Amino acid sequence: MCDQSDPKTAFKWALVGLPWAGPQKFTPPSDLADDWSEHLWRLGFRHHPEHQELKLIPPPRGQQHPQNATMQWVGIDEPEPPPVVIPDVSSKEYTRNEQAAIAEQLYRDGVIPTPEPERDMASVERTFNPADYTPSEVRGYLIGADDRERARVLALEMTGKARPQILNDPRWKGM
Repeated sequence: MCDQSDPKTAFKWALVGLPWAGPQKFTPPSDLADDWSEHLWRLGFRHHPEHQELKLIPPPRGQQHPQNATMQWVGIDEPEPPPVVIPDVSSKEYTRNEQAAIAEQLYRDGVIPTPEPERDMASVERTFNPADYTPSEVRGYLIGADDRERARVLALEMTGKARPQILNDPRWKGM
């Protein structure tokens, strides 16, 4: 609220939605409104509510701040507009189908971003390293592996631990 005894804020309430070019309105930035208010104060202006002919109707929708251009100056005797009531879209007021329809409208209007579809992505699997396993675990793995994987694992074993229990197994001689 504006302090009527403070020159910087005494007229700040009136420095919003000022007539500008045609139907456009102008609201100065807050620091400029402070300076203008103080300037009017120093010129001797004071507010006399009994002479006031206009009142400010705040924005009916949207953000409630001085830069919202939907505010209006109206006659002092004009009735206040009815408040905008935001519906409660919880499950106690709306069915799931109604909530889904509301959500779809919000997605369509861009209020709620549409969730990105999950992309099919490659996964990185840990490759079998025979050095991490016992000889019997390696032999068990090799039994279930295809020829290419078997050759890869045996090459690792030959250049690594080179355990005879694995390398001398007759099932993979010549690989």
